[in-house]
Amino acid sequence: MASNPYLAQQDEVDHLYELLRSRSNVIRSRYGRMPSPRDLPAARRDWSTKGVYFFFEPSETRDKGGEQRIVRIGSHTGAQSSIESRVVGEHAVDWGRSVFRNHLGSALIRQGKFDHAINSKEREKWAQLWSSSEGSFTAHNDRKRLHPSLHSLHPIVTQTVASMTLVWVEVADRTERLELEEQCIRLLSNYLRQSAPIDASSPAWLGHYALCEEVQRSGLWNVKHVKKAHTPGFLAEFQQYFVGI
Repeated sequence: MASNPYLAQQDEVDHLYELLRSRSNVIRSRYGRMPSPRDLPAARRDWSTKGVYFFFEPSETRDKGGEQRIVRIGSHTGAQSSIESRVVGEHAVDWGRSVFRNHLGSALIRQGKFDHAINSKEREKWAQLWSSSEGSFTAHNDRKRLHPSLHSLHPIVTQTVASMTLVWVEVADRTERLELEEQCIRLLSNYLRQSAPIDASSPAWLGHYALCEEVQRSGLWNVKHVKKAHTPGFLAEFQQYFVGI
C-alpha cells in the first residue's frame, strides 16, 4: 500500500511543533517575549546567539489543540549579527528595514487599518507606495523616499510585530542554520497544499491582505522557499539543536 504523503507531512509538522514546545523554556527569547528597543544596548553587548527564529501570531492557531501556529521563519547571514539583535534592529523598532515589515505595512493598509490617515478608496495606491523600491532601496525604510502620509504607519507595524511571540533555535554553523530555515519554511508552507492545507491560516489572518500571493497562499509571512517541497525526514538531521544533544 502506498504511503499517504499528506499524513507524512502532517506528522513532520507535528514533530516540529513538538520539538519547539518541549524546549520552549530554553530556546524562547531570553526575555520570554519579543525583544524591544530598550533591549538593544544589551543586544549589542551580550547577544551572540545565532540560529533560526520562529514567530507565532496570537490570533492564529493550529487546526488541533488551539496552539498558536508559526507565521514566519527567519535567520541571519552576517558573521557579526545575532538572532535577537537582528529582530530588535529590524522588527521591533520603527523604520526597521526588514522584508517582514514591508509585507505587514502593505497588508495593514489594504485591510483598512490605516484608513484614518488616507483615503480608503486609494488603499492599493498607498500599499504600492509603501512597498515601492528604487534599486535596492525600499521606500518603507527611507524617510526621503516614503511619502510623509505613511510615516505614522511604522508604529502600527511595530505594534503588530510586538504582539507576536519569538522562539529561536541556536545553530552556530551558517550553512546549517540557513538549511534549517529553508526546510522549515518549505514544510510549513501551504502553497503546494491548497486543496488540503495543514494548519490553514484563519479567514481573518492579516496575511490574506498581503501584496504577495506567496504570503497569501503559503500562510506564512515568507516569500522565499514557499513554493518548494521540503526534504522528507530533514528534522532528524537537525534534532540535536532542538533537544540539546
